[in-house]
Amino acid sequence: MKTKSLFLAMLISAAAVLPAFAQAAKSGETKQGAEKKYHIDGTVKSISPASHSAVIDAKAIPGFMAAMAMPYTFKDSATLAKLKPGDHITGDLVVVGSKTLVDNVVIEKPAAKKDNPSP
Repeated sequence: MKTKSLFLAMLISAAAVLPAFAQAAKSGETKQGAEKKYHIDGTVKSISPASHSAVIDAKAIPGFMAAMAMPYTFKDSATLAKLKPGDHITGDLVVVGSKTLVDNVVIEKPAAKKDNPSP
């Protein structure tokens, strides 16, 4: 009798959970694949075109990470090509699972030009 009750309870639980899981999987919003966007604001320190990345000294990203300088991969190589060390940028940090990409970059303040005095 206990076996039948336990089986019935498991069956009812599965019937309640499976439709919600199926809907989440259909919409692509499983925990592993959910896309989250965060605002990134920082200064470009260096650029590495070969790895499609730049080291950005970014302000804290609330709900994601503390302020720090680290390499970020860029979604668009053309955007990365426009950047120079010293540029102050903002944009979106797109997080999918364990992968992050910088997108929608705006150069808020270009790097200061260094004057080259003529000899």
